[in-house]
Amino acid sequence: MATIVIDEDAQAPTNLQEQIKESLAATEQLSEAERIEALDKAAGRLARISSESSVDDVARKLQSWLGLTPRAQQPVVVDPTTQDVDSDAAEEEFDFTTAQLHDVIRILVPDSRPQYLCVLLDARGRTMEVPLSEAEGAPIYSLMQKIKAHPLLERIYRQVAMPLLDQMVQAQRAAAAAASEANLETATGATAGRELPDLVPSTDDEGP
Repeated sequence: MATIVIDEDAQAPTNLQEQIKESLAATEQLSEAERIEALDKAAGRLARISSESSVDDVARKLQSWLGLTPRAQQPVVVDPTTQDVDSDAAEEEFDFTTAQLHDVIRILVPDSRPQYLCVLLDARGRTMEVPLSEAEGAPIYSLMQKIKAHPLLERIYRQVAMPLLDQMVQAQRAAAAAASEANLETATGATAGRELPDLVPSTDDEGP
């Protein structure tokens, strides 16, 4: 699995985007057990060489270098006595275009298989719960438990990975929209260039 090393005093690497893409591509090739093992190793390295403040500093540098848009890291809490609560956000509809994995809840039912709920978090802190099958939920639950067990790793996930995924999804949507528009223009141009059939009878074909 590729490792991205960040020097807190360094300037933005010219190939940072490529490093991240390579790391993500390498991760996709791993089995669930290998991903858990990689997370354990990453968490161990963070615990040995980092603190909460240093992780926050590096996260801010990454956000700046990558042009990431800040987003909610935790669900919004509606409390009229608190001045900094985004109470309007809780009343708006959930934004699926910025939905990211916040947590997975496992519900143990007596004499039955475990049930799983995926908790999605949008950019303004609204949540949506989505039922998952055991096959879908069990591995994601294990993954999130690992992340939550290591506070520094969880900070990286919420401060960098979540806004980075937002950026990637937006880029994919923009590319898809551009491709659709290009195809439409091509199809329109091809239609306009065709000769339309002559619907008016020729005078040469008329009888005496």
